[in-house]
Amino acid sequence: MESMNRALGPSLFGGLSGFAPDVDIEETPKSVLVSASLPGVDKKDIRVDVTKDILTIRGERKMEREYEGEGGYCCREQAYGAFSRSVSLPASVHSDDVKAHYENGVLKIELPKVEETPAHRIEID
Repeated sequence: MESMNRALGPSLFGGLSGFAPDVDIEETPKSVLVSASLPGVDKKDIRVDVTKDILTIRGERKMEREYEGEGGYCCREQAYGAFSRSVSLPASVHSDDVKAHYENGVLKIELPKVEETPAHRIEID
């Protein structure tokens, strides 16, 4: 449904349908790397939350300017407003050690993976 909303652009009710950032998720032996595309979003308007295996990115893309008086947009395809995107991570991560960096409209997040403990055989008495 989310991809359909993006493809449709303006909603049936006359407003913009909103957006959710596109993300790339990569798993390495020691971490999960997430890259989110957030063009036009100010760093102070982004929030990142992490639980054991869920990453949530929230924020708001604000309109740069509003027209007053005569004139206005001929075409308006970009979505503005609040957004939230949650993704399941491919592994459990240490939420206290997550690092995030935002530059040129791209949010990069490094999430260190929790080391799996090997199975421990229990002898039965």
